[in-house]
Amino acid sequence: MNRVIDTDTSLLKADEWDVYIRDLKDYLRNADDPNEIATNGRSLLNIALPWASNSEGQDIVIGLLRRGADPNYPLGFLNFSMALTICNSVELVNAMLAAGLRVNDVFRSADADFVDDKDRFTILDYATGIANYLGRKKKPLTRLASKTGTSLGGRYRFIDETINLLRQAGARTATELAADE
Repeated sequence: MNRVIDTDTSLLKADEWDVYIRDLKDYLRNADDPNEIATNGRSLLNIALPWASNSEGQDIVIGLLRRGADPNYPLGFLNFSMALTICNSVELVNAMLAAGLRVNDVFRSADADFVDDKDRFTILDYATGIANYLGRKKKPLTRLASKTGTSLGGRYRFIDETINLLRQAGARTATELAADE
């Protein structure tokens, strides 16, 4: 059991959080084994991904990948969908692909939003589903974003660039894979 990655955060007091976060980030940056697994079954990569919304967090995740973290553990779709949800970093997607993200694994999940066939989909199906959803909702989402003083242009570009990167890496949809069987 590792003192940092196996901490029961529900027991932390308010004044202990800053120290815990600092120690965890330091551990993630310097862990001897980038594929270490916490007692709850989460990989270091999976633990680090929620921080990928800022450049410091992206650097931690990319560092783990460059040091050999497996983007397919505990599940490639879980890590990929988390990265797609949390950030707009093409560099992070490239790092996941360079680290060996299996782009043609077929997944099943009743909880997979944005895919038409929850019994058979790939990460390309998932990314395309997000692009289709954003396309259908573009006007209301743009109105909402303008009310809050933000822009969704970067998000649209990021999803499109991710789909292009996946295609360049040989990703196919579940339908395309099934046609080859």
